[in-house]
Amino acid sequence: MTQREKTLSIILLGAMLFFVGGALGYFVVLSPIMESKAQIKKLNSDIEDKELAQEKIYAQQRQMKALTEQSLPNDVPKFRGIYSEFLARLFRQANFETGTVRIISKDPDEKSAPKIPTTKKYAYTRLIYEVAAQGDLYHLVDFMQMFYGQPVLHNITKLTVSRPSEAKLQSSRELTISMTVEALVMDGAPNRPTLFPLPSAPALLAGGGVANVGITSHSVTSVGPGAPQPIQTILASPSRPYLAVAGANPFYGPPPKPEPPKPEEKKTTPPPPPPEPSPDETPYVYITSIIGDDAGLTIASLWDRANNYHYSVVKEPSGNIYVESYFMFEGSRSTLHKTSREIVVGSTKGLNMRRFRVWQVNDDSLLLEEIEQIPADVKELPKLPAQSFVAGGLAQANIPTGRVGLMTLDEPLSNLKKVWSMDIPEMIYPRSSALPPLKSSGR
Repeated sequence: MTQREKTLSIILLGAMLFFVGGALGYFVVLSPIMESKAQIKKLNSDIEDKELAQEKIYAQQRQMKALTEQSLPNDVPKFRGIYSEFLARLFRQANFETGTVRIISKDPDEKSAPKIPTTKKYAYTRLIYEVAAQGDLYHLVDFMQMFYGQPVLHNITKLTVSRPSEAKLQSSRELTISMTVEALVMDGAPNRPTLFPLPSAPALLAGGGVANVGITSHSVTSVGPGAPQPIQTILASPSRPYLAVAGANPFYGPPPKPEPPKPEEKKTTPPPPPPEPSPDETPYVYITSIIGDDAGLTIASLWDRANNYHYSVVKEPSGNIYVESYFMFEGSRSTLHKTSREIVVGSTKGLNMRRFRVWQVNDDSLLLEEIEQIPADVKELPKLPAQSFVAGGLAQANIPTGRVGLMTLDEPLSNLKKVWSMDIPEMIYPRSSALPPLKSSGR
């Protein structure tokens, strides 16, 4: 074998070894590594998909929990009638005249709801109400704005508005209104004593306000799987001018323009009469909630619907009571007055101011005394009068001397329930609690 042949043999052998080694390296080392990387990539993608699906499940669970809180309480026989009264109250607030609204409560319907796979129970029960009314389009828009501003699961599923055939009703621009209202009672709804969900005491102290007949949406932050959900079903936005809809009345057109005033004859006019007082605003003040904790802190929340003012009556564990009035504007809370015990309604300018002193905060009512004197400046309210009563001839303590009554959850401030004078000391200083510092009568 010549040298040239030896060289070619070596080159050929090296090429064969190179290709054979490369093939072995690819199939033995590189190919398994590439397959492992592909499997890792696929597993990571599966993990991300499952984590995303898990987050969606958490979000749906939070949303379902929030909706369940907004459901009507699970006592259907009781709250079926309470919700009917609530609808009637909304119509009265929208200035529908007495006798022009008829509400019929239908039998509850749960058969149309889907069943929950795990429990085989129906997901919800529908409370159905048929409503027939006569009123102006302005009143209907006002009603619907208040209706869709409530934090409960309800909806108007059918609405028919028509122009009446009677000439008398046409002259008053009234409309014939019929609607079907449905409210939901979710499976697992809370067994609370009130129609609307109650905010916690920290939420009230932090500015959680009250709106319309119900409660406004809570300010919450959604972070992580267990974060709370804000109220979902409040559709009416206070910033939208819904009542402008009534100005474009499709049934009667815009309201007639007033006639131009006739030129007045020059004559000596008598001095103007004194200004008339503004209407009493106490019929628009309601208790929306009374909550307490084990430490003895009790908070009663009131809402003045006429002016959108809020009152927080706080009874501290020590027995001290103070009242803070405020209003909400664009999400911020602005304090009007903070007094020792007094709720001030109306104003001196409107000649309709009324003042009430809080003597006791109960679980379902407030014990109030109306103060007849109207000060010129409500920022500096007088201290409690040095009135007293003799308890068995042995001790003395402060009691009210004006008109005293109980304000309950179902009645406005104008409808104070009468309290007998002999029962007042026991209601302010119950026997189970300690009296304030006493002074001996000398016996």
